[in-house]
Amino acid sequence: MNYTDKLQRLYERRTDPTVSMESMIGDSLDKSFVTFSNKSENAKAQEYIQTAMMPLSERSTQISFEEGERVKKHLQEGLDERGMDITFEYQGSVTCNTHIKGASDIDLLVITEKFYSLEPPLKPSNPYKGSPTSDMQELRDTCYEILQEAYPVAKIENKGAKSIKIRGGSLRRDIDVVPANWFDSVLYDKYKYDYLRGVQVFDKQTKERTANFPFYNRYLVEQKDNKCQGLYRGLVRLGKTIREDSDNKLVNGISSYDIQALFYSMPDNYYQNMNSNKILLVATSFLDELIKNPNGFANIKVPDGTRKIADKVSLAQLKAFYEEFLELSRFV
Repeated sequence: MNYTDKLQRLYERRTDPTVSMESMIGDSLDKSFVTFSNKSENAKAQEYIQTAMMPLSERSTQISFEEGERVKKHLQEGLDERGMDITFEYQGSVTCNTHIKGASDIDLLVITEKFYSLEPPLKPSNPYKGSPTSDMQELRDTCYEILQEAYPVAKIENKGAKSIKIRGGSLRRDIDVVPANWFDSVLYDKYKYDYLRGVQVFDKQTKERTANFPFYNRYLVEQKDNKCQGLYRGLVRLGKTIREDSDNKLVNGISSYDIQALFYSMPDNYYQNMNSNKILLVATSFLDELIKNPNGFANIKVPDGTRKIADKVSLAQLKAFYEEFLELSRFV
């Protein structure tokens, strides 16, 4: 794929039909971007790098939260009427400001207050007598019912294992409604910081609940970016953009979370005194270092420490991802 095509895809991906072009250009796109087809291949590659690293427009991001609040309001009213005590939170790339789509969807966590789980070796002083599985199934079914009543024109998909997706109708964004329960980690039990509290997401197919720590992840992304002169988030956006535009299925299979984790593991000093071109070269070199040290790569954990990156990203995928960076670095 040449850079005319890649820039066209980048532009289309970042365009939000609900926001004016002036707003998007003013917040996140260079005004010369709209004339990229007249530029040299080198200039187009440079445009691609710089634009991909930029945050989306503030207005586009704000709309994602506004639409999440609309869905939240309907769910809150319906669940209150049914006597179900619920807390709502958001998770995902929009909350971390690492999203790359102008009309980004957003995950709305619907967290039951009926019970919570503990990370071993923590033990409850008053064990829950009910059935967490039945409670979570009821919560999911109720959410689906409420959404059908509130959004008769929208398309509501209840086939996803972990979420109910609502799209279309009057909504300007797709919203993923994710039933969950609180999960108190050992660290949260010790320090009581809100961002250390996790959730368990219910899988309707397996009837199991999977723990994750979206608030801790958001906190770590913020801390890393602050220490790295704002370049960490930019590099994550670039990596996700490269994945989206790649023709290599190995690259396509790398999750956004693992791209974030890869560059989180890049030492802070690698980000110092950098610009968009230099950080691309440094990141390319860093990926090469990981490939040349497979044992080291095998032991690198994701930011919250819950698993190793290599659990989900193979060495072959890492090499393919590196090749994409290497190709782009030719233009720097």
